[in-house]
Amino acid sequence: MPVYHSKQNDKDVKTACKASVLPLKSGSVKGPAGEFSPQSEKDVDIIDEALNYFRANILFSQFEVEGGADLTLVYLTAWIADCLRKLQKEKTKETALKASYQIGISKKFKVPGDAKFEFGAFFTKPKNNSEKQLFVDYFVQIRHETIKRLIEKCYTADGKQNKHWFQFSKRRFMNAWNM
Repeated sequence: MPVYHSKQNDKDVKTACKASVLPLKSGSVKGPAGEFSPQSEKDVDIIDEALNYFRANILFSQFEVEGGADLTLVYLTAWIADCLRKLQKEKTKETALKASYQIGISKKFKVPGDAKFEFGAFFTKPKNNSEKQLFVDYFVQIRHETIKRLIEKCYTADGKQNKHWFQFSKRRFMNAWNM
């Protein structure tokens, strides 16, 4: 069974460190991503794509990148796994929402070019400070938006943890940990 690749690899968008800066559904998180406008009902943005493919892609230890959107998908898959690990101790949706702000908004994370960046073989080092800043701004935006949408999926309607999501909290995606 092959990994799921992004359906947005063919889009012509800005890039930062080879990762595509893709548009997102309108949300409360501001950043450099444009607004996503679906062509049909089946079209989803990169965050929904990562959430939909997560439970299948997390099982793979290798990922053949086909484009910049795949790099964003790889990063988000590892980020979702990390978020599940961090949310494991939050037993209710209410406490998870409080904790999610602190988890998602942090601007202190490793970027391409840093010594311990998990996916250094995939991403390129930023050419200048503006590319690095675009990468940081975009990934802060998608990290925060991803954790908000993840909480809606991984907690049931009555506010309890969904075991079908939290069973993946101990899995590593391509040996990446602590994004």
